[in-house]
Amino acid sequence: MFFVSKVLAWLLDPVLWIIVLACFLFFKTKKHLKTKQKIVIGILLALCYLFSTPIWASLMLNWQLPVSELPMADTHYDVIVVLGGSVDPGQSSVQIKTGESAERLYEAMRLQKLGYAPLVMLSGGSGSLADPLALEAPVMARWYTQLGMDKDKLLLEARSRNTAENAQNVVSIMKGRNFSRALIITSALHARRAQLHFEIANQVSEHQFSWYIVDNVSETLSFPSFLLPSSQSLWRTGQAAREMTAWCLSALFH
Repeated sequence: MFFVSKVLAWLLDPVLWIIVLACFLFFKTKKHLKTKQKIVIGILLALCYLFSTPIWASLMLNWQLPVSELPMADTHYDVIVVLGGSVDPGQSSVQIKTGESAERLYEAMRLQKLGYAPLVMLSGGSGSLADPLALEAPVMARWYTQLGMDKDKLLLEARSRNTAENAQNVVSIMKGRNFSRALIITSALHARRAQLHFEIANQVSEHQFSWYIVDNVSETLSFPSFLLPSSQSLWRTGQAAREMTAWCLSALFH
């Protein structure tokens, strides 16, 4: 039964059905297609398959930075900064829905309780065009207070709509509070872009930023699963491609 459940899980993956259906239609109609059309469609099908395999997703995930070890026990920061992207700010239920990056929240609480900083700054406004009032920072703050953290230990930055504004607003708050050192927590896939934007925002100041990287994701590369297309692998390929593209654009046009 275990084997059957695993096979069914793969067979019911929508990406597999899309690829199979596209291949079926291609071979069914290829005699009506011109040579150039066949080549183009064949290339598109091959890319669709390639981008949805674990082995390709694993290659793309090399963009991630390695996860961090705990700082030295005697290290102290003015504030721990949690970048947004870990909660769903548009929800209406009492329960708070966290996403794949929820490890940022847990690690910030753990580091604060271990005494690395007296305060945790939650940086995240609304990144939605459809719902600009859905703010992440207040939802993150509610998550912390539900777990017993004192509100006085939380600072909210709820104006930023993207990583560039995260960096600008965090630097501005640090200036206003005369903070000099911050430990910034973000996920491994997001870290390169976040570091770039904080370097840009910090060009005219002397703040010291250290990084605590969490949430490194990986693909299963055992045979034959690394050759089997899946929605999860396609999603991770897309996320890595998005981060790479955003980093390049930020580096060119900051």
